Amino acid sequence: MTPDEFVEIWESLATPTTNQELEAREVVPDSGVWIARDNAEHQHLLVLVDGRSDLGLDETHGLSAAIIRHRIAGRTDAAYVDLLCLDPGTVQTFATVAADIATVVIDEPIELRTASVTAAVREWRWFWGVDPDRMSVAGAVGLFGELWFLNRWAGHSAASVQAWEGSNGSRHDFQWPTSSVEVKTTALGGAITHTIEHLEQLDDPVTGHLYLYSLRIARDSLAANSLSSLATSAINAFRDDPVTRADLKAKLARRGYTPAGRNESEVTYRVVDEGLYRVTDDFPRLTQATFPDGLPHGVAGLTYQLDMNACGAWRTGSTPDRWSPDD
Repeated sequence: MTPDEFVEIWESLATPTTNQELEAREVVPDSGVWIARDNAEHQHLLVLVDGRSDLGLDETHGLSAAIIRHRIAGRTDAAYVDLLCLDPGTVQTFATVAADIATVVIDEPIELRTASVTAAVREWRWFWGVDPDRMSVAGAVGLFGELWFLNRWAGHSAASVQAWEGSNGSRHDFQWPTSSVEVKTTALGGAITHTIEHLEQLDDPVTGHLYLYSLRIARDSLAANSLSSLATSAINAFRDDPVTRADLKAKLARRGYTPAGRNESEVTYRVVDEGLYRVTDDFPRLTQATFPDGLPHGVAGLTYQLDMNACGAWRTGSTPDRWSPDD
């Protein structure tokens, strides 16, 4: 069942007349997993459990999770994990969480369900407060490029996720001790140009060499690559490394990404061109050193366009085969 179907069912359920009852519909007959609504018109997901284990979850703003005994019409009293959405602004995210949990637990033995629900809610805690409609086109394109670089060039390692600083406001998007990479992505046609947003963006790193990674993509309904698919691929690569997985999810959330997002997260792109460029002293760039006396009086900042057609001499390759962040 999809998140949209969960929302439709919540909206179709009648509002109970008292706070002692819930209006509910079972996801699958005899599954013990219910979509429910209370008299305050809050959305619930009920998961039948054995009641022998605690959830052990910290409170999350707008989300309540507890093991409660409920009576559903035609059923005897039983213990359920009751996930309750308290914030109307997070219904879409709650629907995605509920659909995810229902898929996980629906075929599980009752004695394993409490642990499964706890694990799933903890996995979602990074994204709970992220507005699924917040991400702009420019934000999605920029994050697409950084995830493409992470998946294809940097590789799925704890060191690469740690080096990914694009979500932390650091000078460059990826920062290793021996090399740093600034990622620039465009979805525009014509000549490949990138906006350099400030003088530090192509300035030398504190240690190591600087590279510019240039990616050009085009919307294509037949392509397989979306922001959502790239994020999922990266997250799944660390299934056995919960610390790195959590770090990656936290960084994605800080960029405004959430698995509950639609619109820009689901747009598919075809990669038109990609290349890595070594930024040396004679590379066409403006830095703070270009203005040793500071910017002219009255100029608070400087943004400029970099034409990649003029950067061919510094191109080191279009595939990651011969590149390593340790080079």
